[in-house]
Amino acid sequence: MKAAVARVCRVYYNLLVGLGLVTIAFALYRVATNGIGCQWLILASLAILTGVFALPLPGVKAKISLADTIICTNLVLFGPAAGALTAALDGIAGSLRCKTKSRRLEFLLFNTAAMTLSAALGGEAFIRVLGQTAFRYNPVASGGRFLLALGLLALVYYLTNTLSVAAMVALDQGKNVLTVWRNGFLWAMVNYVAASAMAGVLALIGDSIAARTLVAVLTVLAALYVSLKAYVTKAAEAERNQQSSAAAAAIK
Repeated sequence: MKAAVARVCRVYYNLLVGLGLVTIAFALYRVATNGIGCQWLILASLAILTGVFALPLPGVKAKISLADTIICTNLVLFGPAAGALTAALDGIAGSLRCKTKSRRLEFLLFNTAAMTLSAALGGEAFIRVLGQTAFRYNPVASGGRFLLALGLLALVYYLTNTLSVAAMVALDQGKNVLTVWRNGFLWAMVNYVAASAMAGVLALIGDSIAARTLVAVLTVLAALYVSLKAYVTKAAEAERNQQSSAAAAAIK
């Protein structure tokens, strides 16, 4: 039984990593041929730096990152290719800080692939609703369509990212996927909704990465970090209380 689960886990891992690498290659091609320019790299660099402030989710070996706001901003302003590559760079940078050296490469490949795929799919959903390649090149006149596109971006990015990680955790630990997702990732939706909303606000502030945009980004990230830290602290405390109650019940 364990051997069969291990094989399924390996097949899933290889499939996700393979799709992630193909997505990265396609994103590089689109960035090189579509005249996107280099401004997106400014925010990508900021995403790597903010990865240091990622917050661990209680109960699972996963984190929520402030970089999601920057990834969403690049998705909105410059399109799915720039956003996907920003997610890939953040995934690589975050994985290099992994404490388990023996599985660092394995973690790096999976984490980078999952983040890249999630961002790319979220970005594709955004531009399909928006009806154009990126907000920067032709800001939409319809506020309703823009809000719908942002909402779908948050939902697709959130579900694909968290479910892909939850599936891997469940296979690795022999648990139910939905149970792992509900216990460890359900309330992380707040992070993705906030990231998408802030990306929309930042896109409306300016269609280029000017000084005022960077100041706005940093201000938003600081406020979001305080909110997320409070959430993670409360979630960790609730988990400890639940474990204490379970232990007390077992003793009785």
